[in-house]
Amino acid sequence: MILSGHGGATRFSNADPTDLLDMILQLRAEVAGLRAENAALKDEIRRLKGLPPRPTLKPSGMEQSSKRSSPAATGPKRRGSSRAIVTEERRLCYEPPPAPDLWGGQASWCRI
Repeated sequence: MILSGHGGATRFSNADPTDLLDMILQLRAEVAGLRAENAALKDEIRRLKGLPPRPTLKPSGMEQSSKRSSPAATGPKRRGSSRAIVTEERRLCYEPPPAPDLWGGQASWCRI
């Protein structure tokens, strides 16, 4: 594997893909270790300052909902409008106030 640097950026040329994958796995393990060390140091700083410990984070409900089966398997969800029962019908008529006659006729509005 040949490493060549240019302006602070590292470039890999003619590198074997298996070597690159091994390097990626090694770097990911190193990052995980550094994150754990960083969290431990933050906890120690909070302890030394006399602050309460960091709260434990619980998983959000989004992960749980994505693991559920399809909505068709659980049945349809009921909404409020499906429980409404119509018991009376009314006809509402509205005569608008006099307005300038633009169309040459009288307008009336009815809504059922």
